[in-house]
Amino acid sequence: MKWFSHKIITGITVYCISGDPFGAAISALGSIVPDKIEGQDYKNFNRQTHRKISHWFILYAVPMLGFFLYICCKKGKIPYLPNLYPSFLSNQALLISTVFFYFLLGCIFHLIEDSITGKIPLLNPHKKEFGIRLIKVGSLLEYATTGVIMVGFLLWLKLTYR
Repeated sequence: MKWFSHKIITGITVYCISGDPFGAAISALGSIVPDKIEGQDYKNFNRQTHRKISHWFILYAVPMLGFFLYICCKKGKIPYLPNLYPSFLSNQALLISTVFFYFLLGCIFHLIEDSITGKIPLLNPHKKEFGIRLIKVGSLLEYATTGVIMVGFLLWLKLTYR
């Protein structure tokens, strides 16, 4: 997908799920990072080097899980799990963890979105093994899909928050 589609789909989806506009904005920014790491701006596209280690699912999922567990422990959301993190960590650490969580969530959304436009590495960072090409990058179908998702979520928000 193009960066425009990544940012729109990720931002509105995260906002609808979380209700957090700050988190949605951070996720939208994170949604272009896997391509940015490669220096891919779609002007100098190189199919041979695209979607390699920067699109490896584990690279983003493992630290995101760590931040998620930290946030849940600090907010007391996991009732039978003791707070495994030292109490001297402050509210700033919670804020920073939340920012990193949303950022990595945006990266994960990028990978999910890319997996419908081709294959990405899942377990092996050097092998594209997960995904299917349902939508061609930059096609009218991509923009139509982005528009339908955006309008659908906006309608859902309008109906939900009356």
